[in-house]
Amino acid sequence: MEEVDRIFHKRPDSLKKRNEIIKNADHPVDMEINGFLAAAEDGDLKAQHQLALIYIQGEAVPQNFAEAEKWLRKASEADHLPSKRELGILIASGSVKGKYETEAYDLLIGPLDRLDPRSVYYLALMYENGKGVEKDILNSIRLYGIAASLGYPGAEEDYARVEKAYTEERHAILRSMPLLNLEISEDGIEAACCKKMFDVIVTGDIFFIDSYKGPALGGMDEDGRDIVLNACPFCSAPVRVIEKKK
Repeated sequence: MEEVDRIFHKRPDSLKKRNEIIKNADHPVDMEINGFLAAAEDGDLKAQHQLALIYIQGEAVPQNFAEAEKWLRKASEADHLPSKRELGILIASGSVKGKYETEAYDLLIGPLDRLDPRSVYYLALMYENGKGVEKDILNSIRLYGIAASLGYPGAEEDYARVEKAYTEERHAILRSMPLLNLEISEDGIEAACCKKMFDVIVTGDIFFIDSYKGPALGGMDEDGRDIVLNACPFCSAPVRVIEKKK
């Protein structure tokens, strides 16, 4: 859990530079902060956002999550994308309490719709750890993959880590089940029907598909094109979609 909290509180590089500027300034720090404060009180969204980040990190001034939340909420009400993202992360980290359980998700899903890499990454983290949302490893893998494709630092490594753990868990479940029915659920492949099918699932030649139409089983035809399988190509057992196992 400490590692999760550490990740949730990662500091943006831009804020590091701002704190260095403030620390190295010739004039007192409070003059710099007051400059942001005056602009923030005048409704400058960037100033509100920057002031909140300074309070979050607590390097140039004492850390104050309540003040950070106040300014992030003001900017978020004006649909300031970075402020919505940071407020969502602040709530998801447990540093402040949301108005309701899913507020962090609601704040981050807007930036996600605009493919904001940082929001995509932190939503993946929430789904992986079940913070503010129901734990959903498949959704976490999908979002880590999107964040990686958008170039977010560390997302590619997290994608590989979570995908590997998921695959090992699913293979362990398969090994514990009798070779009888070919079953899939929202969580993945639940059971294999025969030894040949079990082997190709483990090698990845036949794989689980989390599609918008629901769970499916995928493979390749003789020409190497992806296809959806309705039955086992070895013993003809039909693919059965079942409720996910608790």
